[in-house]
Amino acid sequence: HEAAIVTGSVIAHEDTLIVPLSSLEVILASRTDYQCCTFRGALVALSISTGEELWRTHTTDRPRPTILSSAGTQQYGPSGAPIWASPTIDTERNLVYAGTGENYSSPANQYSDAVLAMDLDSGEMVWSAQLTRDDAWNGACSRNAPNCPEEDGPDYDIGASPILTQDENGRDIIMVGQKSGMVYALNPDDGGLIWEQRAGSGGTMGGIHYGMSANAEKLFVGVSDLPTNNPFNVGPGHPGIHAFRPSTGEILWRKDLSNQCEESRFLCWQGISAAVSSTDELVFAGGLDGILRAFDADNGDILWETTTLQDFGAPNGIEARGGAIEADGPIVVNGKVYVTSGYDKWNEAPGNVLLVYSLNGE
Repeated sequence: HEAAIVTGSVIAHEDTLIVPLSSLEVILASRTDYQCCTFRGALVALSISTGEELWRTHTTDRPRPTILSSAGTQQYGPSGAPIWASPTIDTERNLVYAGTGENYSSPANQYSDAVLAMDLDSGEMVWSAQLTRDDAWNGACSRNAPNCPEEDGPDYDIGASPILTQDENGRDIIMVGQKSGMVYALNPDDGGLIWEQRAGSGGTMGGIHYGMSANAEKLFVGVSDLPTNNPFNVGPGHPGIHAFRPSTGEILWRKDLSNQCEESRFLCWQGISAAVSSTDELVFAGGLDGILRAFDADNGDILWETTTLQDFGAPNGIEARGGAIEADGPIVVNGKVYVTSGYDKWNEAPGNVLLVYSLNGE
C-alpha cells in the first residue's frame, strides 16, 4: 500500500523475521477528496536467509466499496487496525503477539484495538482479545471532515508492545497498555482477561502510548495524558510514571509529574509518551518536555533528572540540539543509558541528537 510504513522494530526468531505494518493513511483520510480507506494492518514473516515471504496475516478483510461520503467521495472498508509496535515472540507456545490500532473506516471489526496471537510457523490466528470495540477513526474526525466514519471512535490504539513475563507467583501473563489509559493482564494461552486497571485518563496521544517495562515484582507504566479534548477520556490526568503489581493490578505507587515547561512556540508537556526502561532498582523515562529522569523503582522518587532540550557539542564537531523525547525512549545497555531527543511532529520540540549517559560515573 502506498501509505504503508514500518514503525515497530522487526523481530527475529531463528531464520524468521517478523515485520509489523502500520500506515499514515489515517492522516491522508483528512483530505476531502481522498477515497478512504484501503490500508489494512498486518504481520509479515520473511526468511532471513532468502528474503522469501513465509506468511502474511492481515488485521481486516480486504476493503470493498461501501458508501459515498457527504462530499461524494467513494468510501472503502473495513480498513486500518495497524500494528505500530514490535511484536512479541512466545517460543514456549510457538506464538507471536501483536497489538493493533483503530479501524480507519466503517465497519469496525473485531481485530482493531486488540491483542492478536498468531502461530509462529503459519501466521494462523490462534486467539484475539479486543480491548475497545467499535473504534473506527481517522484524521478527518478531528476536523469534522467528510471522511470521518460513522463510529467516530476514541482512537485508542495499542501503541505499546505486549509484554510477556511472569508475575511474582511464577504465572505467565501478557501485560498491555492502551491509549485509553488502561492497563490489562491477559492469559497467554487464550487471551482471557486476568485484570484491568486505569493508569491515566487517556487521549489521542495517550494514555499509554509507546511502551511499558516490567520485572517480576512491578510493571512500570509511562502515562502521557496530553490534553487533546478527546470526549472519551475518563477522570483526571496522571502524566508521569506509575507502578502496578503484575499479579493483581494493584497500584503500588504513582508519580505524577509537574509542568516545568518554559514558554515556547512548540508543544511542551510533562507526560511520558515514549517507551520506558527499567533495571531492578531504577526506571528511566523521557518526557515530552525533553527531561530525562531516573526514578527509584521501589517508590517512584526522582533520583536524577536532566534536560535534553538544549544544545550539545557532538563528538563529530557538529552542534546538535535536543527536544521532546517521544516514541523511542531510553534503553539501558552495559551500564549506559542511550536516548534520542528531538521530535518534529505534532508541533513537539524538534531536534536530532543521540545522548549516552553512564550509570557508574565513568
